[in-house]
Parts: sequence; structure tokens; C-alpha cells
Amino acid sequence: MKFEETGTLDGTGEVIMNSPGLGATITSHASTVGTFGPNQTIRGVGQIQGAIVNDGLIIAEPLSGGTELLMNGYAKTNNSTIRADAGATIGVLGSTITQNDTNGVLLANGGVIHLQGSSVIHGGRLEAASGGKLVASGNAARLEDVISNAPIEVLTGNNLLNLGGTFLVNNNTITVSSRLGVDDNVEISGTGEIVLDSLLGADFNIAAGFTATLGSGHVLRRTAAGNVSSSRVNGPGTFINNGRVEGASVSVRMNFNGPVGGSGTMKNVNITNIHSPGDPGGTAQVPLEGTYEISFFGQLNLELCGTTPGLEYDQLFSTDPANVFMITPGSTKLNVSFLPGYFPTNGDVFTLVDTAGTITGNFSQINLPPLPSGFNWLDISTPQTIAYQFIAPLAGDFEEDGDVDGDDLNRWQANYATGSTHMQGDADDDSDVDGRDFLIWQRQYGSGVPLVAAQAAVPEPSTCALLMISVVSFVRMRLSPKRRAFQRLKIQSFRS
Repeated sequence: MKFEETGTLDGTGEVIMNSPGLGATITSHASTVGTFGPNQTIRGVGQIQGAIVNDGLIIAEPLSGGTELLMNGYAKTNNSTIRADAGATIGVLGSTITQNDTNGVLLANGGVIHLQGSSVIHGGRLEAASGGKLVASGNAARLEDVISNAPIEVLTGNNLLNLGGTFLVNNNTITVSSRLGVDDNVEISGTGEIVLDSLLGADFNIAAGFTATLGSGHVLRRTAAGNVSSSRVNGPGTFINNGRVEGASVSVRMNFNGPVGGSGTMKNVNITNIHSPGDPGGTAQVPLEGTYEISFFGQLNLELCGTTPGLEYDQLFSTDPANVFMITPGSTKLNVSFLPGYFPTNGDVFTLVDTAGTITGNFSQINLPPLPSGFNWLDISTPQTIAYQFIAPLAGDFEEDGDVDGDDLNRWQANYATGSTHMQGDADDDSDVDGRDFLIWQRQYGSGVPLVAAQAAVPEPSTCALLMISVVSFVRMRLSPKRRAFQRLKIQSFRS
């Protein structure tokens, strides 16, 4: 049957296609579009090559020894239902089906919707009933802006299902036995899950310059099939986990070979690329379960903008006693930076990793934010934390432990008249230890934040802007040459 001119096949009848393969065909001229009216039914096997608009019902059902109704050739529009009944397949090959967002439905009603080759489904819904499903094969099948309530399988072999547009709402299971790709900025939401499951390797690939975001109700997990490195999330694009990511076990982990961010839970994962919690320019608190491993060239990039974990600085944490934060020897890096406009105050503590389990191994390289002369980072890590305290310069703090107390006086006394460095009791930078240094210690006695107190009670958080203003003032006061000269003048006046 051929649409010689653009028009509508209307009425309450049906078209039966009863010859498989090339036998039963509906086609059209290149410049014409045929429309099936709202009360028309087209059913059977064969192929629909023409440019058509479906306002009625298209059904694949076994007939004359055939099982497939193939949608190929020109682009098609579905404003109603295209259905695969039990024992039959709706095939889509080299064609785009654009569906009405409200009424357009591809329904696997006990049968199969088979996306083959360069096929595209844009918009509308994917539904399944009575054990039906959607399968994808070939190298260019694609879903764009679709709501899926149907199980989807990406078959074993050299097969690829791409996700494009801006979103996929998935409320069922997508089982990937070969490759799932993202080549747009796509948000994956819904209550479903994506499962990487293959003995030969299952990959989730994100193209360069794009981001795949896993929504808060969604799960990405792998099964135990294959070896420990056979299920991977690959770049060079970025995966944002705001849902839940799970490996199969503590030893069979989900492998991140591309950049990963977000604030969602990570269970049994291995990072070999860059992990930057939160969204770009923001901070997050990332829950960990099972084993979190960072290995090979893996990097953990954390940002600071205050002292509240998650809200003002990045933190990885776990309440799971079985959690293992594992740093495997290699070229791993911990990179910590300030967000623009932020500078900490004396005694601020940043617990970057906090677990109820254990931490094993050490980063090959640790890059903390560079500080002005006299300021320091103090490593206060424990077997269950990776933590640093910011120490501002105090001239009377001869121990350089963040406060001015009796221990500093003891150090001054021990080196009186013999010492020449700050840690020996030289508070006024004149390369000797004398009474003037004692007067500075006396004036600053009780200043600073003792390490134990700082860890027990972190100051109330404030905005980055307010902290920046106060700290800039502090830095200028501490480092200004005029301020130091004025301090010495006061000491001299006191002695006279």
C-alpha cells in the first residue's frame, strides 16, 4: 500500500499485513505523508517504510509465519499506540519515531520493541505488559526525552543504546550487557535502575563535553558477572551521582574511569579518574558504604568554603563500621582548594574523610590550598579521619600549635639568651630570645584555638563572604609591616 499523496486513511476499519519481510509493505513518496485516522487499526507483519502519522492503533502480531512488523525508512509520528503483542516484534531500523508527549506510546504487550541500527525514539512513553520488553542492538539506537515504564535490555555484543535530549525518566530496569552511552546533557530520573551485567564487560560511556546526571531516586549498579574491572563508567564526559551507585560486593566494585561528582551514596566503588563531590562550584557530603577505593591515577578533589561538612565544604563520610576507605599505591592525589572569596580563620578544622570504618593507605600526593607566609596546615588525621586544621600565625605561639599557653613560655625559658628562631622563642623576628619576646608572649597569652578544643567545638558557620571580610582584615593586621613596627614601638615604650 502506498500513499501517493498526503492524506488520511480514516474510518473504523483495519489494514491486515500478512506477509513477513518485504512482502507486506506500506510506503509513501518522499514528499508525502500518510495519516492513519483515530479509529484505524493496522496489524500483522511486514514493514512500514513510508512517512506516516499514527493517530490510530498499529499492532505487530504473528501472521503467515512471520513475527516482525518493521518500522523503517522515512520518519514517523506516533500520536497514539504502537503495540507488540505476544510472540511478535515491533522493529525500528534506520527511522525516527517522534511521539506525542501525552498520548504517544510504544507498548510491548507480551511482545518486543526492538530498536536496531540508527533508530531513534523521541518523546512519549515506553510501556510493557504481560512480560513484554524493549531491546536494543546495533551501534546507534537512541532514546531522547522519553518516559520509560518498560524493562529495557541492551543486548550482548557490539551494541550501543545512546541517551540524548535532556532527560530520561526510567521507572523500570535498564540492563546493559554491552554499552550504554550519553551524548547530550541528560538527567536520568525516576524510580528505576541501570544494571551493568556482562561477562565480557558492560560500559556506561559519557561523551566529551557532556554530563549524565543520576537523579535522587535512581540507582546505577553492577552485578558480579565478569571480572573486577569489567563494569565501568567511562568519560571523558562527567557522571554526576545524586542517586545511588553500587558495586556487586566489596571486591567486585563499580569502576569509575571517568570524572564523577554529585552527592549521592557510593557503595563498593573504585575511582581511577577524578572524584569531585557536588556540582561544579558547590560542595557536598557524600555517603559511603562498603569499600571506597581510589587507585591508579585517581584524584579526590575537594573544595572549602566554610566549616560545615556538605554545606560549606566537601566531605566523604560513612556510618558503616564495615566501610573501608582504601587508597591503593599508584599516582593518587588529594587536591583541596578554596572556593572564590573564602579564607579560613584560626583553628578551623576540615574533616575531609570521616568513617566509622577504617582508612588504609596514603595518597601519593597531597595538595592543600597554598597559604601566606606564617600560616600553616596541621594534619590532625586519625585512623578513621583525614583532617586538617588551619593555623594562623601568633608571634607568641612558639610551639606553632595554634594557641599561646604555658608550653610556649617553657620553650621561651629553655632558649632564653641562646635561641634565634621562632620555635626557640623569638617572637619579634630579631634573631634572639630575650625579654621583648616574653612581653609579646604575655600579651598574647590565651590567644588562639587549642587543637583539642577546635576539634570538639567548631565555630558556628557563616557565609563565605563574611568569613572572607573578617579573615582579610585578620591577615592584614597580622602581616602588615606597619603593624609589626607599631608593636615593637609599644614594647620599647613599655621598657623605658
